[in-house]
Amino acid sequence: MSAGPQLTPEPESRPRKKKARPVDGAKKYWWAAAVAVPLLGGMISILPSLLKKESSPSAPGITINQDSHNLNFQPVTVIENEYRQKTGQPLPPDIRQQADQAYQLIQKEQYADGVALLRAVLEKAPVASVQTNLANALAIMGKSAEAQTLYTQAAATDPSNQQVTEGRQFLAKLSGNSTILTAATIPIQTVIATTVPDNGSDFFKFTAPSGPRDYLRVRLQNRSTSLALYLGVNDADKAPLGHTAGAAAADVTYSFSATPGAVHFLQVSPNYTGGGAYTLVIEPTHSFDAYEPNDTILTAKDIPTGSAITANIMDANDTDFYRFHARGAKTTVSIENRSTSLAIGMSVTNADKAPVGSQTGAAAANVHYEFDSTPGGTYQLQISPNYSSSGNYAVTIQ
Repeated sequence: MSAGPQLTPEPESRPRKKKARPVDGAKKYWWAAAVAVPLLGGMISILPSLLKKESSPSAPGITINQDSHNLNFQPVTVIENEYRQKTGQPLPPDIRQQADQAYQLIQKEQYADGVALLRAVLEKAPVASVQTNLANALAIMGKSAEAQTLYTQAAATDPSNQQVTEGRQFLAKLSGNSTILTAATIPIQTVIATTVPDNGSDFFKFTAPSGPRDYLRVRLQNRSTSLALYLGVNDADKAPLGHTAGAAAADVTYSFSATPGAVHFLQVSPNYTGGGAYTLVIEPTHSFDAYEPNDTILTAKDIPTGSAITANIMDANDTDFYRFHARGAKTTVSIENRSTSLAIGMSVTNADKAPVGSQTGAAAANVHYEFDSTPGGTYQLQISPNYSSSGNYAVTIQ
């Protein structure tokens, strides 16, 4: 796959920019305050946080800038002009009020409620500007098929409709990372905002930190009241590592043990629901202890005798190696279990890495082991989960 454009994550905030109102009232496309939000890799569309404005007798239009492609919500004045041209009558006050309320809801990212009002407006005022406004809101909600139909209807009335062009470009980019083979590359610790379409999937790939081995946490913030999210994680070979799902409107969080420096894949899909908007961020949890990496005997960490050190078993695949020097002819290893679920297994090897002995314990149990030692001799201690998962412990060597 050829390299795509450089990614630009969603910014924390953008300053409000204002454009002057057009003098020509007959001009069809008037753009109001814009929020510039960059596209992700040219493949997925990044959703903005719409401007929060104070209520007014007639809300202006909204412009969403998508990497030089604008997605415009036309103001009520345009709807009024089109309605008068079509019917010869002024726009009824109740329709105007519904259109204003729809804008306010969309500005608050309450897309489903805004769509319901725009549907009511369209029934009474079936003009191109209402069709495209409704199509834009549906596109943001991930309802690509219905949005495409409305864009087509608007284009039949006005083939040069700029809203139609912008909306279709927006929809095209939603499908740019719809398979694992076209997964969009994203950074970790950066919030990405996008939309998953109906019956579709978003695939992403990222590289885990180089080490030590850590748990990564994926957080999906649901920005739709009707969307239920599914999240799957795959390794560099595209083999499944795990998955989770949430209810409608619910956020989703999932943590997994990542291979240091390796590529991982994420799949985000609607969970038996329609599509919608969400944000995604991948965060390291720093679940490793201060002695990592020490997962092999060759990376064993030196520890003192006579005083306790504290560490943890991060998961069922974790193991910790330590190196120490015996103080006398008898050495005692005492491991205090600080977890109710961790069962500890330990073993000791000598300077030649030959086995000296081992001991295991049940879940939550402490472990003690005494062996004959050579004063000043070098030994290795391995601590592992004994058919258990994770937990904290303290070890003292006397």
